[in-house]
This record gives sequence, C-alpha cells and structure tokens, in this order.
Amino acid sequence: MGYDMLSKTKIQKLRIGSKVCEGDGLYFKKTKADGGQWSYRYTSSGKSREIGLGVYPIIDLLEARRLRDDNRRLRARGKDPIIEKRKAEQAKRLKDGVKFSDIAEKYIQSHEPQWRNKKSAQAWRNTLATYVYPELDKWPLEDITSKQIADLLLPIWHSKSETARRVQQRIVRIFDAACANGIMEGDNPADWQRRLQHLLSSHTNKPIKHHRALDFRDIPELFKQLAAHDCVSARALEFNILTAARTSEVTMAVRKEIDTAKALWSIPGHRMKMNQPHQVPLSRQASALADAVMRQHNQSFIFRGIGRSGRLSNNSMRKFLQVTMKRHPLTVHGFRSTFREWAAWQRKYDRLAIEFSLAHKLKNRTESAYMRSNLIEERRDLMQDWADYCFSGQNT
Repeated sequence: MGYDMLSKTKIQKLRIGSKVCEGDGLYFKKTKADGGQWSYRYTSSGKSREIGLGVYPIIDLLEARRLRDDNRRLRARGKDPIIEKRKAEQAKRLKDGVKFSDIAEKYIQSHEPQWRNKKSAQAWRNTLATYVYPELDKWPLEDITSKQIADLLLPIWHSKSETARRVQQRIVRIFDAACANGIMEGDNPADWQRRLQHLLSSHTNKPIKHHRALDFRDIPELFKQLAAHDCVSARALEFNILTAARTSEVTMAVRKEIDTAKALWSIPGHRMKMNQPHQVPLSRQASALADAVMRQHNQSFIFRGIGRSGRLSNNSMRKFLQVTMKRHPLTVHGFRSTFREWAAWQRKYDRLAIEFSLAHKLKNRTESAYMRSNLIEERRDLMQDWADYCFSGQNT
C-alpha cells in the first residue's frame, strides 16, 4: 500500500486487486483493467471505518478528492460520514418512496369488497390513523423496526388490549402485502412470534370476557315469555336460539336460503365467520317459524326491519332481550353457549356434531376431515331435541 499521489497513468498501471492510498484517507482499489472503487478511511470512536465514494471512472480522480474533502469537513465538525450518508439516503427514500399509509390504503381498498361488515374499512382507517400513521409515516418503509412498532403499541397494550391486538394484526397484514408486492424485503417487523413477543408482554394471562349467557334450565321459561310478544324481534330471537346461529346470520337471512321442504337452512360462505358455507338442519319448530314469518310479507329478508336496508338490525334482538324483556345483561350471542352447555349435559351427542352446529372451526386436522360429511343427520336429531326442550314449558 503506497501513499503517492495518484494520476490517471498510475491508475492504469496498477495491478488488478491492488489497493493504494491517494492521501488524506482517500483509497483506490483496482477491480478490473479499466475500473475500480474509491473509498474514504477514517477513525471514529477509536474504530477504523471506511465509506464508499463511488466507481471509477464514473467518479474520476478530481471528483474523488472533492468527496474525500467533503467527508473530512464532516469529521472536523464532529460528524460521522457513514451516519450522515445513511441519514441522507433515508431522507431521500422517504421523499421519493411510499409511506406506510400508502400501502395501508391500497390494502384496505383491495380487501374492502371481501369484508362482510361494511364498517370494517372505516374501522381500519380510524385505528391506523390514530395509532400508527403518526409514527410509522415518519420513516421509509424498509427502515421501520420492530422496536418502533412496539413503542407505538405500548401506550395502549394494556389499557386498550383488544384495540392494540387488532392494530398489531393490521400492521402485520400491511407489511405482508408490501413484501408480496415487492415493495420491501426481509422479515415482517410486526410479526408476533418472531419479533414483537420479545418486546411486549403477552395478553394470554388476561381474563377472557365471555358473553353473558342464560342457564339452559331457564330456556323453557324464556320461550314461554317470548310467545307473549308479537313482534319481529321476538320471532328472530326464537329462530336464533333454535338454530344456535350468530346474530348477523339470522338478521341477514333471506328467503332463498330456507328450504322448508327439506327443513334446511343453507348459509353462503361469505356470510359465515369462517368464510365456509354452512347448513343448518331445521327442527319442526324452526321450520314452521320461518315459514310463518315469510308468509306475512314478500320481501327478501326473512326478518324485516324498518331501516332502508330492509332487514332487522343487529341490535334489535339485543335491545328486545335486555330492554323489553328486562333480561340485561344477557346477550344474544350468549345463547350459543347456552345451547352448547345443554348439549354437553345430555351426554349423548357427538362432540363434533355440537361443534358443527355452532359452525366452529375444528383445530385438529383429523377432525377437520369430517367437514366433508357435515354430520347433517346427527345434527338434525340434535337440533330437534333442542327445539323440543326449548318449547317444553308450553303446549306446542
């Protein structure tokens, strides 16, 4: 390694692979017959550092000297050239590149048509705008770290744990979309298993809030009381309990889904929580109820509402149960637990038949294979016995 002043002629005579010092920290390494690389060496905090200045001959000797002098001036002001270069590159990427919010909005727009709840898109936008954009939009997408994500989640991690969990999951999906579209590379910085679980405490020890449910022993009395109410909410609630369905599955049920001849309710996948079609064998009572309600009108939705949508709102049954029937704090969803508890107490029904009746996703792969059979006949007996029990407190 020499310290002679370089020239174009000296560079041409250098052996390929040789590296020489031009002076004052400027180095040249010859990489091929007509080219090489410039760099600037310096010491920072007692450590030797080297920063690239460009490729020769695109960067000629005079330009290389100018770049060296620029870096020497930075050192004279107490600044580290490598750190300053990274800052400049980061600022350029932020100015020229896309922000987290740009990717998020594209993700929302592309997935919005698939979301069953029309309010989901606005919920995504609201939570991201409140908790995420103010922090992550400060940085180029590829520079965002797991620590930054953990820091923005920490203020709500315990006080608003459910919101924090949803925000984290939404950030994960947006980064996945960025990787899938080639906008960024590497691991997802919001991934829980690989990253965030090491920075945030788990929510698994937090008590789960269950929907308040009615003891199954009180169901016959409830049905006696429901019979005294002549309104759509009462009939919808009866149908909801008899079928062990979710609220929206009942309020959005339409005529074409009900086959009274086969006593079968076929719910399309897009209306189900698991996005899988679901068939509900109807008991005699449930089938007769649906038929009687449909005979009262010719609209598409079975349980009509007064709003512009034409269907019963998701809150109608809850308000009827808690206000009209004075059954607060019971919830409509809680009747699914009531059904499950009743079925378990009978000790005669196939566990999978119970799970299928609730349209639950089976975690065990072997059990999931039964999805093909649907256990429809086993469930038909189960649902008929349940209906008979519901109406056992009155003459049917």
